[in-house]
Amino acid sequence: MKLNLKPELLWKYFEEISSIPRCSKHEEKVAEYVVNVAKKLGHEVMRDDVGNVIVRKKATAYENAPMVTLQAHLDMVCEKNRDVEHDFEKDPIDVYVDGDMVKARG
Repeated sequence: MKLNLKPELLWKYFEEISSIPRCSKHEEKVAEYVVNVAKKLGHEVMRDDVGNVIVRKKATAYENAPMVTLQAHLDMVCEKNRDVEHDFEKDPIDVYVDGDMVKARG
């Protein structure tokens, strides 16, 4: 899968995350991915008792500015068209570009 979109780094992460099965209640692999990327980038990473991933990025030269919090889900709703064979426990999401939209097959 190669979308060839800009900004390249953002779409690189999107493609990598799309390749990780992550239905609700099965987010461990994508949580591991986020932890590994954050650590590689030098960020502080924590996991709580229920599996949430908390990443802290230092705001160099903005230490006295108000804090910003971003929150997102790691899981996805795993639904497909009836005529499509897809195992959400092991298959990646097949994403592609259609004009000015990014879509998933099935």
